[in-house]
Formats: sequence, C-alpha cells, structure tokens
Amino acid sequence: MYYVRLLAFIGLSLSIFGCDSNQKSNKSEIPKESNNTLKEKGNLGFVRFTHQGKASEAYDNFLQILQVNPGVEIVGSLDHQSNAQNAGLEMPFAKVVYVYNQFQATPIIQENPLAGLDLPTRIAFFAAEKENLVQFFDDSYYISKFNLSNSIQNAESASHVYLKTIESFLENPTSTYIQHPVEEGIIYQEKTQDFDTTAKQIVTNIANDERVDLFFAIYHQVLAKKYEQELGKSILLFLGNAESGTKLMREHPNLSFDLPLKILVFETSRGKTGVAYNDMSYIFERHHIENKEPSVKMNEILANLTQTE
Repeated sequence: MYYVRLLAFIGLSLSIFGCDSNQKSNKSEIPKESNNTLKEKGNLGFVRFTHQGKASEAYDNFLQILQVNPGVEIVGSLDHQSNAQNAGLEMPFAKVVYVYNQFQATPIIQENPLAGLDLPTRIAFFAAEKENLVQFFDDSYYISKFNLSNSIQNAESASHVYLKTIESFLENPTSTYIQHPVEEGIIYQEKTQDFDTTAKQIVTNIANDERVDLFFAIYHQVLAKKYEQELGKSILLFLGNAESGTKLMREHPNLSFDLPLKILVFETSRGKTGVAYNDMSYIFERHHIENKEPSVKMNEILANLTQTE
C-alpha cells in the first residue's frame, strides 16, 4: 500500500509544486575533487564525537535543538535497532536522523543537484566498540565532494553555526576530525524519460524486488517550497533489507551512517532526468571494510532497480 501511495504522491506533489528549476548550473557529470577546505577545520569528511554518556542520551539531547532552531526540522529518521528487532535480530542502539536546514540544503542542491544524495544532513547516533558516537559531515565535505563554489558561501556560515549548536547540545563531546580521501563515489545515469515516469518506474522496480523494501522518501522540492524557496524536481528514495543490513552493521557499526541504500532522481536544468546512487564499493572503502563482496551485491541491486528503459 505504501508504494501505491508513494506513486500517487509523486504525481500529486509534482503537479502542486512543479515549478521551473532555479538551478544555477546542472553539473550532471560526476563532480571532481576540489582543493577547497575550511580553514577552521582543515580536514575533509566526517566529524565524529565520542559521547561520554549513552548514545541514546546524545540523541535525546540533540532533539532539544529543534525546539530552539526555526527553519531546522527532522524530515526522516531510521531506527536501525528497531528494524533489527523486527527482523528477529539484535544490535546496539543506532539511530540516524535526516535534518533539513533551509539555509544549507536548498542553495547547495540548486548549485549541484547531485548533492541531494547527501542532503538533508544526516546525523548518526550509535554504539561501537565500547564507545558511543555521534557522526555527521562537515561543510568541507560538501565543498570538495560536490565541487561547490557559490552556494556554500552563504550556506557555510549558517550551517557552521548550526553544527556548533549540535556540539553544544552534546554532553562533554570529544571532537575528532577524521581524514578521508574524497573521491567521486557516485554512479550517475541520465535518462531520456521525464522525471515523473522515471521516479514512478524506480519505485515500481523496488516494490517488485523481494530483496529490498522502500523505507521512506524525501522530496527536496517540497521541503524548499515549504520555506518559499525555489528548487527543481528531486526525490531521494531510502531502501534496503533489514536482515542483511543489521548483520553488516553489527560487524561494522560505522555503516549505520551510510545505510540504507539511497537512490536520487532529479530533473536537470536542461530538462533531462538524472539518476544517481552511491558506489557502495567506495562506501566500504571509506569505512575500511576489507570484504567488498556485499558492496558488489548492493551495486548490482541498485543497477537493476534504476533500469527504467
């Protein structure tokens, strides 16, 4: 039933919010690495805090941010521990929240729609190797990963204050900036079909594939419209398999930050339809996972699901 409602909503939401894209550039090719870094941090990739208390306490503290930050809201969440229990398995506390920041997300996606794969901002709270961790991307990640030059100038200052607010609500955090090589890591396709047709076909493909379930979807354009901002058509689909995902996350807790799988569908400034997803081999390398076999299978599934012609 969820798939039926989602298919209907794709058509409805695009008819209601279907305005022309206000994107400054398409950048449909995979973005190249940039040498730009934030001076105050100087590193690329993850920001990670070791929380002195339980990961669940850090999560509860974080929720207070939403009560004092207008324009910032949780638009999606995943409870990996609960999903594991539903699959008859056990794993430590692990929650990921997807937080929409109107000052950050829309300008960045306008400049490079591929950034929709990593926006809204996701923040993971999880237990790993007797530590309780909080993890998210800093601004320098977006600059380098998506080769940003214009939007980040405005978004950077706003999101920097936002991330500092997160830090202030974490009890006694110890900051660790971890260097990760920034590579492309995105598999991109351009479709001849229009956005509506492509998005609906991919949702149908997911519904017909017994290996995965569709957990939820985020409509970037709808979120932008809520704050009277213009953005082209864009939807981010979250999908996966609770049983296989749980087994991977129990062995590699950091993967809770990058699971489930995601597929981005968006309309380019030329009126074409772009489809993108993370190369899971790249994700596994980012987390220093030696066994790449699961990532190969994930890439095969994603390739099949994005076949629309």
